[in-house]
Amino acid sequence: MNKITIKDIARQLDVSTTTISNALNDKPG
Repeated sequence: MNKITIKDIARQLDVSTTTISNALNDKPG
């Protein structure tokens, strides 16, 4: 089972890792 990283999610959704981090941390933007 592969570990999915924020980088993988960002690549799939075509967004930056910063966007993912902010979304996970419930920050605006």
